Amino acid sequence: MKSNIRISYIKLAIFLLIFVSVAKVNAGGFQRNLPSVDEVFSDTQPRGEQRVKDISQRRIHTKSEVNTLDKTSSKIQNKKYETKQTPETSYKVVQYTFKEINLLKEDMVLRGISPAYDFYIPLYNNLVRANINLKLTIPTYLRKDSSVSILVDDVPQYTITMQNSGQPINLEIRPRRGRDFIKVSIRGNLRLSNNICEDVFSDKPYLIIHADSTVTFSYKPAEDIRTFLMDYERQFCIEDRELLPLVYYISKVRAILPVFNWGISDNCQKIIKMSKDNTKLEGNTLYVNKLLLEAIQYGYEPFIFGKSIQVEQAKKRKTPKYKEFSLKELGIKTATIKGMSNISFHIPFNLASFGGIPDTLYFRLNFAHTPAHQKDKMELRVYLNDTLIKTLPLESHGTKGIDIKIPSQELSYGHNSLVVNLVNFTSSDNCFGAVAQSVLTVFDNSYFYWNSVNKRVKTIADFFKMINGRVGLRIEDNKLLPLAVRILNMLPEVNKSIGTVEFIEKEDENYDYILSFVKPDSNKGLFEVYDPVEKRVVFSAKYELPFVYLVLKDLSTPELKVSLYGNPDVPALAHMYSIEDYLNLYGNVAVISESYFASFEIGDKLRLRYERERGIGYYWMKYRLLIIILLSIPVLYLLMHTYRKLTRRTV
Repeated sequence: MKSNIRISYIKLAIFLLIFVSVAKVNAGGFQRNLPSVDEVFSDTQPRGEQRVKDISQRRIHTKSEVNTLDKTSSKIQNKKYETKQTPETSYKVVQYTFKEINLLKEDMVLRGISPAYDFYIPLYNNLVRANINLKLTIPTYLRKDSSVSILVDDVPQYTITMQNSGQPINLEIRPRRGRDFIKVSIRGNLRLSNNICEDVFSDKPYLIIHADSTVTFSYKPAEDIRTFLMDYERQFCIEDRELLPLVYYISKVRAILPVFNWGISDNCQKIIKMSKDNTKLEGNTLYVNKLLLEAIQYGYEPFIFGKSIQVEQAKKRKTPKYKEFSLKELGIKTATIKGMSNISFHIPFNLASFGGIPDTLYFRLNFAHTPAHQKDKMELRVYLNDTLIKTLPLESHGTKGIDIKIPSQELSYGHNSLVVNLVNFTSSDNCFGAVAQSVLTVFDNSYFYWNSVNKRVKTIADFFKMINGRVGLRIEDNKLLPLAVRILNMLPEVNKSIGTVEFIEKEDENYDYILSFVKPDSNKGLFEVYDPVEKRVVFSAKYELPFVYLVLKDLSTPELKVSLYGNPDVPALAHMYSIEDYLNLYGNVAVISESYFASFEIGDKLRLRYERERGIGYYWMKYRLLIIILLSIPVLYLLMHTYRKLTRRTV
């Protein structure tokens, strides 16, 4: 009896102890040693480890919220992932679509059972975090086990299945010290049926990456010169013509293309030229001197940092004339691609970086691949701008090297694409079940090589695609300065091959290309068209509508002249058209107005001469009649001679 009472007391004591503990926990709200929001975003927190979290339950700011985020502290406290506004810290937030920051020009469609795409998010010094809102579309008729994986620095972070497809993918990225970019990869595993052979060559499996996907950057205001130049802000303004070369260079080195305007205003990052003072940053204004401009243009930009700097000297380095470029020099690293039956490696290259159109271009491809199955056959195909230029049966495996002649007639001015495609013709026995992956490695010591280049261009569009090296800049009409700023600002979107932009001081200087903003040649109030072949004016007229016109000069040094007719609104025209519009100017004369944008070809169009490989069959088909006649003459002579000998009478 007593033992039973003791057991009851012990049970009651244990129950009361548990009850009191639970009550304390509820009253304390599960207090733990968690870092505060301010501690999370403080500079003292270690940033050596990349932290990437799925934030699919958190919302991204709209543009209207972004504009007011750093102004109203009460609103900031209501955001789920915004830090509190404190006197010590204040953050700015800006949102860009993939199209706005050139991650995609338009919606990208990736076809095949293993679609893959990589893009890179810039990590500037003042970044607090970046939020990616990725929009993908996959067809609903795919097999249920199809999936798409999102990786950050090759680490899987998110997987889309047929059950959750259509939902936006949200990733949060934190900066990593010593890194300029972070890699985001999209990898698909799309299947239609159990027959891998049919799926591989079908166009039904596809993945769409939408260009209206967004990246939202939270960042601190710039506190030093380097951060000012390499920042998430886009709006810059200048009002000194000597800053024009700086416009091209800043636009060239930044991952997020800035927007430069002519004229100082309050809502932009200002760059003002000083005569002798040190270069210094004051608020959102950068004061620069001539030596700093030269230092940036000559490639010493990594040495520009701090709030103030006094450059003592900046000398121009000699640029060697290359006759070969390795993939590593073009920024393409050794890559290994895995897939089933049909895998490809893309090699983009720009002929402007070669200095012009090569006379004869070759590509040395160094690669390795896995062996084909016993009953399978494997083939290597090489495409230039979607045109098949080389096929090679692969019978063994291991590391190999081949030389590929690039046909000049298939090259495009500016950007080109070389695709190395490995095709495994799978036998019917291997079409079902587990299928072994093929592996292709392309080494970065592969290289292009050539003898000489031709700098001449035939259209205005080609001029913008090919301008490179040492560029002379002539400014004679100050009314055209807003357009000069805009053109130099847009050029890096399609061409980053200009070495230096220099104001023309002597006409006999050796420039590779010349860009001139000049007054009209005629002072009669006429618009005149000059034919360079006939060497005379072939058309003239007077217009009520003012406009800007461009003329490509056919000279040993290509020159593009920009002039005015009348008094158009140049600042408005400058921002009315994009670089893609200028790349549609397929003539050597162009007219630009608010309602008219067109180009024309005056005179004979410049044509490149391409050497063709001509075999015996070519000459036989072209000259067979002449060859037959020439061959017939000795045969007839021999027959006549034989006939005379046989019919000669003996005396």
